[in-house]
Amino acid sequence: MLDLHYQNYYCSLFITSIILLKNNRIDDGRFFEFLFLLF
Repeated sequence: MLDLHYQNYYCSLFITSIILLKNNRIDDGRFFEFLFLLF
Protein backbone atom coordinates (compact mmCIF):
# COMPACT_ATOMS: atom_id res chain seq x y z
CA MET A 1 0.00 0.00 0.00
CA LEU A 2 2.77 2.39 0.95
CA ASP A 3 4.80 1.47 -2.14
CA LEU A 4 1.82 2.19 -4.38
CA HIS A 5 1.37 5.58 -2.72
CA TYR A 6 4.99 6.52 -3.38
CA GLN A 7 4.75 5.20 -6.92
CA ASN A 8 1.81 7.49 -7.65
CA TYR A 9 3.62 10.39 -5.96
CA TYR A 10 6.76 10.03 -8.06
CA CYS A 11 4.70 9.45 -11.20
CA SER A 12 2.79 12.69 -10.68
CA LEU A 13 6.06 14.53 -9.97
CA PHE A 14 7.51 13.14 -13.19
CA ILE A 15 4.48 14.22 -15.23
CA THR A 16 4.56 17.68 -13.63
CA SER A 17 8.25 18.06 -14.48
CA ILE A 18 7.56 17.03 -18.10
CA ILE A 19 4.85 19.68 -18.34
CA LEU A 20 7.21 22.28 -16.89
CA LEU A 21 9.87 21.25 -19.41
CA LYS A 22 7.43 21.62 -22.30
CA ASN A 23 6.52 25.08 -21.04
CA ASN A 24 10.25 25.94 -21.01
CA ARG A 25 10.08 27.04 -17.37
CA ILE A 26 13.21 25.02 -16.60
CA ASP A 27 16.12 24.13 -18.86
CA ASP A 28 17.20 20.60 -19.82
CA GLY A 29 20.16 20.48 -17.46
CA ARG A 30 18.09 21.29 -14.41
CA PHE A 31 15.39 18.85 -15.53
CA PHE A 32 17.74 15.88 -15.77
CA GLU A 33 19.52 16.93 -12.58
CA PHE A 34 16.12 16.96 -10.87
CA LEU A 35 15.27 13.50 -12.24
CA PHE A 36 18.63 12.15 -11.08
CA LEU A 37 18.02 13.46 -7.56
CA LEU A 38 14.48 12.11 -7.64
CA PHE A 39 15.50 8.55 -8.48
